[in-house]
Amino acid sequence: MSTSNTSDLFQIAVDDTTESLDPFANMEDLSPMGYAIAAVVLFFIMVFGVCNNLVVIVVVAGTRKLRTPMNLILLNLSISDFLISALGTPLSFAAAVNRRWIFGDALCQVYAFSMTLTGKISDFSFVLFN
Repeated sequence: MSTSNTSDLFQIAVDDTTESLDPFANMEDLSPMGYAIAAVVLFFIMVFGVCNNLVVIVVVAGTRKLRTPMNLILLNLSISDFLISALGTPLSFAAAVNRRWIFGDALCQVYAFSMTLTGKISDFSFVLFN
């Protein structure tokens, strides 16, 4: 067996191995209709999430009688949902409209970290107040 044949066989083996390690290698993107549906749903989540959670935050934080332990949990959940609706959903909406992530790798990682952190803080405060 010559050296070129051996290196060719090795390259084929490496290619087969790397493809099998990536579970999303053969996954297709959403269809144009899928992106349109995602954009519409994300738009409604963004608008209603910001408005409804802002009302809850203003009412509970602004009324002394409503500051019970259970309402503080609800207030914290509303703050978390408000942050996700106001900061995270517009980025996802823009990505759905453009059919790809347009903000670069760095913002992708910051976005993922901050959305996860917001959700985890909400979980932690629920345990703390319970």
